[in-house]
Amino acid sequence: MPSLSRHLHRLGAQLPDGPRRRVGWVQARLTKRARLMHRRARQTRSQAQQARMRLSYEAHHRLLANQASRRRLVARPPVLSDAQQRVLGELREHGIAFAHFDQLIGDSSLWQALRSDIDAFVRETEGDGSTRPEDPTAPRKKKHLISRSLKREKELESRGVSPPFPRLEATDPWVRLALAGPIVDTVNAYRGMCTKLYNMDQWYTVPVRSDQERVGAQAWHRDPEDLNVVKVFVYFSRVDDHAGPLEYIRGSTDGGRYGHLWPWSITHGVYPSQEELLSQIPESDVVSATGGPGTIIFCDTSGLHRGGFATRDPRILSVNTYLSPAAYIARRAPRRFRVEPPGDIPDAARFALT
Repeated sequence: MPSLSRHLHRLGAQLPDGPRRRVGWVQARLTKRARLMHRRARQTRSQAQQARMRLSYEAHHRLLANQASRRRLVARPPVLSDAQQRVLGELREHGIAFAHFDQLIGDSSLWQALRSDIDAFVRETEGDGSTRPEDPTAPRKKKHLISRSLKREKELESRGVSPPFPRLEATDPWVRLALAGPIVDTVNAYRGMCTKLYNMDQWYTVPVRSDQERVGAQAWHRDPEDLNVVKVFVYFSRVDDHAGPLEYIRGSTDGGRYGHLWPWSITHGVYPSQEELLSQIPESDVVSATGGPGTIIFCDTSGLHRGGFATRDPRILSVNTYLSPAAYIARRAPRRFRVEPPGDIPDAARFALT
């Protein structure tokens, strides 16, 4: 179609004004038709991809991978401490639970390694101009959140490294945190199966003006990764109401009292308007996850939540995402890291990396 359009353009240039206008009209119609066909073809491909993902997820969720993973957990059930049992109870009741690094993990050398590494990330981020304020007259297209994994990928791509996913050692402090028994065992007990570690990242949320509009994940939404996806956040800065804390609707997971409102979907995130949400959910069920460094938040983000709307201070945290095998198999995006499991780690941690 483009070659025919170019041919008509050259032909029209050789004709008098009247015929030239008619040729131009035909050319415009052909161009419009070609764009419409291209748009429809793209929509059809997208719908087919979503259908395949939905079918794959349902098959593995109900019959295949998740059932095998449940049997795996039953064969080797985790032994939970009192702190883990408390977190598990809160997570089951509300969809969100709080702990502190000292009480749940209690590994001071690991904390110092994490602290040292994320401090270097903060210095680098603040030093390269990434945290400069946005132009207040420009429309905001996405939340001003600096993802370390994406930053690392861009650096590797700029050096011609392919694929752009780093290979991490099992001794890396972020790998040690993500595979820590008190975290993995609690997540697995909540899901009733062994889960996969899907993502690890560190975030720097840049403050914006309080009168700016919330965009992206700063608005209320459900994550599409899994029916009960669990994300574990660890704060490395004090996060108060001015630093964009995570906010969560208690009881909004599947089966909860608000689970039927704007129900979860694996093919796309669910974003109700704030006005609709507040008209049906009382403010007493909105949790603001404030806390100091070392605060750990377990959260089922298929429930309704929002965060990252910092207006005064930056929010510095890490986030790990744990999915069921069904969701891991069905997802379109790969992991953003690679780890070779050592021979001496627990079975649950090894499974999380496979």
